[in-house]
Amino acid sequence: MSDKEYYEQLCSNSIDGTLTDSEREKLEAHLAECPSCAALKQDLEQMHALFSTEAALPDGLHEKIMQCVEQEAKLRVVQPESRRAGCQYSLWSRQRRSSCWRFWAAAWDRCSAW
Repeated sequence: MSDKEYYEQLCSNSIDGTLTDSEREKLEAHLAECPSCAALKQDLEQMHALFSTEAALPDGLHEKIMQCVEQEAKLRVVQPESRRAGCQYSLWSRQRRSSCWRFWAAAWDRCSAW
């Protein structure tokens, strides 16, 4: 492990609160001399603060997810007789799945906006 990787790992461990006293001292001394690692640690702290807050889920999210799951469960997998039939089935199922993925993307977008 290179020195750079070592100090990046120490930055990550400091966010997790798993540094020993000697590692903390080494990291603090290094951060005073290395603006790149200091910026990394600051970025990690900001990400940790953002991800540690709970976002409210949109109304109806659970119901919509369950509806998509039920729709997927109703799909019957058929072995295609020819390559052409397989492509048609694959296209149809991809279209059905894409609507669920669009919903997931919109839900993620709403959650991340909080």
